[in-house]
Order: sequence, then structure tokens, then C-alpha cells
Amino acid sequence: MRAERYSVKRHLAGLAGVTALALALTGCGKGSSSDSGGSDGKTIRFVAAKYDDDTQAYWTALIKDFEKANPGYRVNLEVVDWEQMDSKVKTYVQTKQEPDVLNYNKFSDFAR
Repeated sequence: MRAERYSVKRHLAGLAGVTALALALTGCGKGSSSDSGGSDGKTIRFVAAKYDDDTQAYWTALIKDFEKANPGYRVNLEVVDWEQMDSKVKTYVQTKQEPDVLNYNKFSDFAR
């Protein structure tokens, strides 16, 4: 039962990630480029929290499928340990180097 719940949660997290990547593409228009997204506007910077030892492989496989389905787009993945996530995200925001896609559950900390 526990493994089944974990699998469902993991599947939903993957679906959320793919959706987030697709939404990030809508921000990668032809006209402008982003400092955090690369000079060509087709590079997506994706920062994800490390849930377990399989996190890197999991996102790498999803990104490979995404890049295959969306030629010309590249995703740069950064997996961050939970212990460092808060400080890293705060630093990204303070230095205006926010990632294009962020897998993080504390967005309310940055709401005004």
C-alpha cells in the first residue's frame, strides 16, 4: 500500500514537472532572451528539490523525453538537497537569477 501511494505521488510530481516545463516554454518566445534562461531563449533552467537518491535520474529521463518532443529546447537541471533549498532559492531571488522552472513548495514565502 505504501509503495502504491509513493508511486502515485511520484507520478503526480512528474506530471507537475512536465506541465511546469511546458508552461516555461510559453515564456520562451522569439523576441527576447532571459538572463536566467540562456542567450538563445530556448534554454530552460530547472531547479528541483532532491526527494531521494533517484531524483536526478527521474528528472533527467523526463527532460530527455521533453527535449526529444520539443526540438531546439534544452533544459539545464539543478537538483538541490532539501537542507539547502531555502537558502539557494532566496539567493536566486535576491540576485535576480531565478530559474525558469522551480520545483519548490514554499512559494508563499515570496508572495507580496
